[in-house]
Amino acid sequence: MTNHITYVNQKLVELTGLPADALIGQISTGIDHEIKNLLAILSGASKLLVEELDEPEARRDPQAIRELADDIHRVVRRMNGTVNDFLSFAKMKDPAEEPVETDSILREVIHLLRFK
Repeated sequence: MTNHITYVNQKLVELTGLPADALIGQISTGIDHEIKNLLAILSGASKLLVEELDEPEARRDPQAIRELADDIHRVVRRMNGTVNDFLSFAKMKDPAEEPVETDSILREVIHLLRFK
């Protein structure tokens, strides 16, 4: 086990030029930031969902309820992806490059801002 840890530490230093403990600190901070942001989105969406459900039935907006539930589901998938990405990194696999659809990210941000 000690040999494996030493090997991983050496690889981290080779790949990044940073000591392993510094790199782990940076990674931990990044994951913490990402997870907390996603939790804030979940918290806000669930609060809005509860408020919508507290409305008298005649004033409820089924479309808004559906959109908020979809938002929650989307954020849970993102959190799962973040955790999976971290686990892939921890296993020292080369990350797969994937294109980023900026249009969908912007649509999501605009959608979330509509409820504020």
